[in-house]
Amino acid sequence: MGRAAQALVIGLELFRSAQTLALYAATRGETDTADIHRAALAAHKSVCYPRVEQERLRFYRVKSRAELVIGRFGILEPGPESHEIAPEDLDLILLPGVAFDQRGFRLGYGRGFYDRFLAESNFSGVKIGMGYTFQMLDCLPVEGHDQPMDLVVTNQTVYSPSAS
Repeated sequence: MGRAAQALVIGLELFRSAQTLALYAATRGETDTADIHRAALAAHKSVCYPRVEQERLRFYRVKSRAELVIGRFGILEPGPESHEIAPEDLDLILLPGVAFDQRGFRLGYGRGFYDRFLAESNFSGVKIGMGYTFQMLDCLPVEGHDQPMDLVVTNQTVYSPSAS
């Protein structure tokens, strides 16, 4: 099922036009991003992954998934030799979630790393939530700091939310 979602992302014009992408290393049954990583490298794009540093996300360029090491939450992240990429240099970011709603809001694991990054950084690219159709809900409870996605891609379709 995850490969279908990845294929939909790879087929997006937003993916084709992006030069620098931020992916995530899937954990806890999240939609994988390995195919997207391979497609991005084949198209000569830069690929970045997040690393948690002092309760903030920072993104680092990775040429191979083999460069990822187990981080503080047991999630693969860039090693210390990776080169940091400024938020304003990211064209597109893929975000995992426990659930998404029709308005584009996502429910994560409750630490708020992605929401803080999106709210406090100079990131102005496209935000794409990645999940499965069963994770799509009509409406999630939203707090003031929650950041909506521009698109949500599942194993079956691409949702273009209307956040309100």
